[in-house]
Amino acid sequence: MTRPREHATIRPRGGETDVAETQIAYTELLGRRVRMGPWEDQKISTYRKILEALDAGNWDNAAELQAYFIDEADVCFSIYRQWIPDLTRFLKDHGVADEVIAARNAQVYEVSTLPDGSPWNPRKQWDRLQTEMRAVTAATYREQPEQAKALMAEAKET
Repeated sequence: MTRPREHATIRPRGGETDVAETQIAYTELLGRRVRMGPWEDQKISTYRKILEALDAGNWDNAAELQAYFIDEADVCFSIYRQWIPDLTRFLKDHGVADEVIAARNAQVYEVSTLPDGSPWNPRKQWDRLQTEMRAVTAATYREQPEQAKALMAEAKET
């Protein structure tokens, strides 16, 4: 098995400073793709790495990081989707009445209303994120970094 390069230096547009290209590779340990590289690089968010790649005009690496951003979001989405039924089962197993659980779930949805006033719907939000990220990647490959960054900021909030 070939080990991926951890960093490759790229020359950004306009002769600015060098930017390290982020490598993403599958790891058996976690059973998913991860960002490779030293701890110092791991402290930088994928979101920030995307913006850096866009500023550097490194379109392919920006697009790869955008796809990885969705991978990261999927981990969170999957965990929360699993925690809800697990928590509900735990509460039931420990004698919490069904009506109390239902009332708390309703309360969560009530306080989770989106800024535009629409109700929280996790699956709809997941679809929205994926749609927004496709728009980010399209702007990236059209070499429109400012549009891609604006769209990325919106997607991050979704």
